[in-house]
Amino acid sequence: MDNSMPQKLPQKILIVRLSAHGDVIQTLPLLGLLKARWPGVSVGWLVEADAAPLLENHPAIDRLHISHRKQWLKRAKSITGAFTVIREVRGFIRELKEEGYTVALDVQGLFKSAVWPWLSSIPRRIGYRATREWADVFYTEKQPPHNLKDPEIPAFIKFMELAEPLGILPETPWQSWLGDIENSYPLPLVSKETYQHIDNLMAGIVSDRPIAALAPATRWTSKEWPPGSWCSVAKALLRSGCQVILLGGPGDRLMAEKLCQSIATEPESYKNLLNLTGKTTWIDLYALFPRIDLLIGPDSAPLHIANAVAYQPAAQHNKKPRIIGLFGPTAPRRTGPVGDQHKALSVNLPCQPCFERICPLKTNACMGELLPEQVLSVVQEQLALSKNLVLPLPADQEIPHGAS
Repeated sequence: MDNSMPQKLPQKILIVRLSAHGDVIQTLPLLGLLKARWPGVSVGWLVEADAAPLLENHPAIDRLHISHRKQWLKRAKSITGAFTVIREVRGFIRELKEEGYTVALDVQGLFKSAVWPWLSSIPRRIGYRATREWADVFYTEKQPPHNLKDPEIPAFIKFMELAEPLGILPETPWQSWLGDIENSYPLPLVSKETYQHIDNLMAGIVSDRPIAALAPATRWTSKEWPPGSWCSVAKALLRSGCQVILLGGPGDRLMAEKLCQSIATEPESYKNLLNLTGKTTWIDLYALFPRIDLLIGPDSAPLHIANAVAYQPAAQHNKKPRIIGLFGPTAPRRTGPVGDQHKALSVNLPCQPCFERICPLKTNACMGELLPEQVLSVVQEQLALSKNLVLPLPADQEIPHGAS
């Protein structure tokens, strides 16, 4: 295929990526690829309500279609609710049909994603072969299977490969494409009110000190790093003069409060700790992350949002955060941060990666054996050169080997 000669411009393209939050962010390079090759193409996106805030006010998305699948399933349990749901679903299908999409790219590869382009009669429906839930029966064109548990191929690359039937593969290697193409990781527009909100939350932050954000929360128990390890890292950062921000959703407040109580044993350094758990939305993170130097977190949405922020064109007073990802049940090469300036840590146990939400061995050893000293040694590498920062690592412990 001659990648420099794209096929005829489709009239309208629909990206289907319903969830989850991190996967939605990792699909943005596909959107960037479409717009880079065909700036004039109209692109819509079909997403579920939970993840929709990640894409609102996006300048590259001409129409955002929001599926309320979870609400529909809940309300359909009653007879009266079922009739209302049927009416709303018909209206949703009509909404998709009226847009007149000629191509649909189903990145999700599940029944719940593949059925919508089929129901709305989009003529070209592109997805992967051998999908789960027999989703590929709804496609008119099938790409090679996407093994969701392949530990070697980055997920964003597999998502971008859905554009191959359109003849718009990038000319440069996949791994370097993000660095070569401006706006390759396009993000939504952030309002002045959102920036002002972040300014208010960070009013006590001193701009000339390194700012490290910790995002401990995750929906998978197998991805959880022990609270004591988070506490050790936070204390070391605070002792070194860093300002530390804790991030999480409303449901993570109790966890964050307990962590703050553990850190508060050293009041002098505690004053540089800012707990924003439950105080920020997904959109707020787009405005917050250009203000920080470092993010530490497991394989979760904040990590991927920070990665996307790091690829934005440089603006005055904006930083490009460095990322340290903590990987246990998932694979660093598949969903780790993209870019040589970032690090993904793993202890490389024989059972890794298992891709299970709950540890099959009931030990969570892949996260528990990733020690604070390993993380702090990488923090030292990430911040010392630019900030002349010296972290107080435990003098009586050697840095364990095995991190990658």
